[in-house]
Amino acid sequence: MMCLWILPAADWVVGKKLIETITTHETYRNLFGILSTQDAHGLYEQYGFVRDHGKTLSRRPDFLKKE
Repeated sequence: MMCLWILPAADWVVGKKLIETITTHETYRNLFGILSTQDAHGLYEQYGFVRDHGKTLSRRPDFLKKE
């Protein structure tokens, strides 16, 4: 388990690059992801995260996705 906070004042480029790396890098793309955000749902949805409830989103690992 890992917790990471990206502060509202942080550059969106940093958040986007981080989520892109986690979802595409061979080492990390098969991890199950759960996250919470107040206002960045659209960013995470671009990378395969799906809204669960309110602020929460989740992403299935690549190996569990049907092609």
